[in-house]
Amino acid sequence: MCAVAMFFASCNFNSPVKPANHDVLNSYVGDAVIDSDYVAEALVVDFITSDSIKGAYIIYFHDAKFAEKMPAMDIIIDGIEKVSENTYECDNIVPDMVMGLFRIPVEKYLITNLHLVISEQSDAVTMSLKMNCGPYFLDYSGVYHGE
Repeated sequence: MCAVAMFFASCNFNSPVKPANHDVLNSYVGDAVIDSDYVAEALVVDFITSDSIKGAYIIYFHDAKFAEKMPAMDIIIDGIEKVSENTYECDNIVPDMVMGLFRIPVEKYLITNLHLVISEQSDAVTMSLKMNCGPYFLDYSGVYHGE
């Protein structure tokens, strides 16, 4: 019974899984290399305006799997700030794991040194994302694939 109470106490009931009022919803598909040891292929990442932090953005990983034995899960990083025209950054953000309708903070994998660049080339729009996720380094490159 205590475990159930602790689970619900850790849930973020005030935050919807996906923002209700967003201006931008850009999806990218690409590969993420984690510590040069594991490659998450065809990873879908949405880049969305935050509805909980004014002027900030969210990265939403769909079915992310960052290690061989890790189960696939949706992960949200909220609080990313725009630092220049196509560059976004954040530091010391606790990511949320999506469990049904709830977002559960995962403090063990604190996001640090997140650096995201959206680039427009003649043939494609790309996303380059580099960050530390707890003790792991993630390097993601994706191509825009729709809204």
